[in-house]
Amino acid sequence: MIDSYYLFMMDTLIRNNQPMKGAVELLDTLNIRRMPFVILTEQSGKTRDSLAERMNQAGFHDIRSLDIYSSCMAAVDWIRWMYPQKNKAVMIGGSGMKDALQKGGLEINHVTPDWLFLGMNANLTYIDYCDALQVLDEGAQLIITDGRKTMIKENARMIGNESVAKMLEYASGKEGISFGRGSDRLIKQGMKYYDVPSENITMVGTHFQKDILPAAALGMTTVYVTQGNSIVDLGMNDECHPDYIVEDLSGLAK
Repeated sequence: MIDSYYLFMMDTLIRNNQPMKGAVELLDTLNIRRMPFVILTEQSGKTRDSLAERMNQAGFHDIRSLDIYSSCMAAVDWIRWMYPQKNKAVMIGGSGMKDALQKGGLEINHVTPDWLFLGMNANLTYIDYCDALQVLDEGAQLIITDGRKTMIKENARMIGNESVAKMLEYASGKEGISFGRGSDRLIKQGMKYYDVPSENITMVGTHFQKDILPAAALGMTTVYVTQGNSIVDLGMNDECHPDYIVEDLSGLAK
């Protein structure tokens, strides 16, 4: 067990509503030893309350909404810090995104928005995307809260939010600002939960490129969870590698 503050990517702990091996025991150990942790997620369409409830129903113990920090929350916090005068936004996403915008002090304004928040919404039409393009053409900045190019739903590969974002970027000729998984902005904002230097924080993830590399670049200790997969061809070398490699989370709890 590393004596540290912890950041976890949510799917390192739970996937398909099932705890990953060792995840429940690890978080129980952290709670017993009073080691703080924050769970990062790009599932910005769901509220923190619903995500915490899902984890508890899956077998975790006493996960609170305050333990979860979403990509949309990270974007709102970044805007309030960097551009406090730009507080009007429109959104494509679910109830979690609306909740994060409102609690973060952004006004949902369809007339003169400063920001267009883009999350997953499978019910949009061609006209909806054209309306989003018009918002960008009129000066709004695209905020991307979900970095998945594709996603699996009912055993089928589906187009993800990042692919939709690329379409809007191409059509508008303007680059969006990403807070999805793989962006160091999500990790940077998550760090602000703790008033400690980055070297006192440990990032735990299952994706070398998206979880480990951004955290390492920020000076964190990193733990890569292989889940039994090979680490060959991931791009690791003497200069670029995790501090620790474990097969599953039970190895971290020891």
